[in-house]
Amino acid sequence: MAIYHLHLSYGSRGRGHIAANKMDYLACRGKYDKGEKDVAHIEHGYMPRFARNDPFLYWKSADLYERSNGRLFYEVQVALPSELTQQEQIALARDFSQRLTAPERLPHTLIVRRGLYDDRGRKLDTPANPHARLVFSDRGNDGIDRLAAQWFMRAQTSRPAAGGAAKSRKTKNRAWLFEVRELWAKLANAALEKGGHEARIDHRSLEAQGITERLPQLHRGVAGHMEKRGIKTERGERYRQRQESNARLAVLHAELAQVNQEIKTLLASEEQADANGKP
Repeated sequence: MAIYHLHLSYGSRGRGHIAANKMDYLACRGKYDKGEKDVAHIEHGYMPRFARNDPFLYWKSADLYERSNGRLFYEVQVALPSELTQQEQIALARDFSQRLTAPERLPHTLIVRRGLYDDRGRKLDTPANPHARLVFSDRGNDGIDRLAAQWFMRAQTSRPAAGGAAKSRKTKNRAWLFEVRELWAKLANAALEKGGHEARIDHRSLEAQGITERLPQLHRGVAGHMEKRGIKTERGERYRQRQESNARLAVLHAELAQVNQEIKTLLASEEQADANGKP
């Protein structure tokens, strides 16, 4: 079943993140290489010259040279519609990735995961959770050849070649997030329609959709697989609480609908009585 899930986050040294470790985890490299079979597709784009032969070097360099208060990376995680084939999912993820990074030539790594294996490489006996992770830098590739140390320096507007790569201002704009959410829904729905599927996703809030009888869905992701194996998680507990709340809301809405119907019936009866001249 196609569900809407898009999560945007960022990593910074101040928050204790390490870009190189993040990428190893997502790409199942190094100490995470036992989960390699879960990676369906990986690609890099708009990397500067110093990282062209080894794109993962870009993220290691960010850890070394990005300012202490600078952001090491941005990450967009999306749930891929399970109705699509793997190749269709990859094509959808690539289209989304390009639309986000191409305008400013943002260095990025796109990873599509099948959601069939855990991080230790063990096959899960639960339904697949296909998803894509787009990790990108907010420093646009302007084509100027810089060494890694200079790339992450502060940009100089008057002399671009003397400073670092300029940062995108778009990611600082709150409206940009809403544009990204809408873009993903548009592309995913187009892919579903092209594939002949009736399912659709909606990026709007439930309130905007006119849905008041339930709370928003909670995407469990890996936590769902862990719960299936009997491992309790905080996200799993939140999911259960959400399900219970929605169940109670459904009962309340059903009772409210019944009361409203009874009121309508009573009013109709009184109106009919008045029309017949009865007291």
